[in-house]
Amino acid sequence: MGLLGFLCAPLAWALAKGVQHGTLAMLDTHGEKLGIAVLQVGALKTAEYTLLAIAVARLMLMRQSTLLQHFLVGLGVGLVFGAAIVGVNIWHAPGHALPEARLLGLMVNEVIFPIGCVAVLYFIARLNDRAAAGAARA
Repeated sequence: MGLLGFLCAPLAWALAKGVQHGTLAMLDTHGEKLGIAVLQVGALKTAEYTLLAIAVARLMLMRQSTLLQHFLVGLGVGLVFGAAIVGVNIWHAPGHALPEARLLGLMVNEVIFPIGCVAVLYFIARLNDRAAAGAARA
C-alpha cells in the first residue's frame, strides 16, 4: 500500500494539473506556471499518502480498530501535510498571498480528503470482516 501511495499520489496530482493546464490552453487563458511548486507539492503528496497508507494498513491489521481511530489518523495526516501544502502554495503565490476563496478551498480539501480516504477504507474493511464471518458460518 505504501508503494502504491508513493507511486500513484504524485502521478494522479500531476495528471490532474496537466488536464487543468490543457483546459486553460484550449480556452486560451493563462493559469499558474508549472515549476518548482509542482515538484514540492508532489513530494509532499507522495510522503502524505505513503504515510497514510502505512498508518491505515496498521489500523486494518487490528481487527478492533474504530472509526474514531481512522478519523484521527486522517485528521492528523491532513492537518500536518495540509499545512505544508498550503504553505508551499502561499510561498510561490505572487506577493506570497492567495485569494481568500482559493486559500479556504485548498485548506478544506487538504484536510477533508485524507479523512474521507480513511473513512472509506474503514468501511471496506468492516464489510470484508462481515463477509468473512458470513463465509465462515456457511
